[in-house]
Amino acid sequence: MTENKINREMAESEFDRFMETMGVEYDESTLDAESISEFKAHRERIVKAIERGSFVVNDEGEGVFTPEKTQLPDGGKITFHEPTGETVQATDNGKAGKPVAKIHYALAQLTKQPVQTFVKLHMKDYKVCQSVITLFLA
Repeated sequence: MTENKINREMAESEFDRFMETMGVEYDESTLDAESISEFKAHRERIVKAIERGSFVVNDEGEGVFTPEKTQLPDGGKITFHEPTGETVQATDNGKAGKPVAKIHYALAQLTKQPVQTFVKLHMKDYKVCQSVITLFLA
């Protein structure tokens, strides 16, 4: 197991800064038990990536993810920009009944990456991206 580069407290603080900058609001008193559980699972996945150093919150509050198992062209990184209405509208590009395609289109719009970037990610890397977009679209 790799030693963490960021301690837990700092990672949680960076996660909170990322969510605040991106406009994601979280209030347990307004959520049912299942929604709270889902939020915590996505939060935990992102916090662990921050601890490992693969997910960094830049000065603008954007998340910058360096996949741990997938080699992107030119050693690329995936930057999660602030979501807009276009991020939500991008889900319309997926075919009806194809929720994964809708997620990929939203990720592509949010990160300015081609859809194929997400199709080719190893599952460990994909799950981090999936957690980010799920929190944004919730």
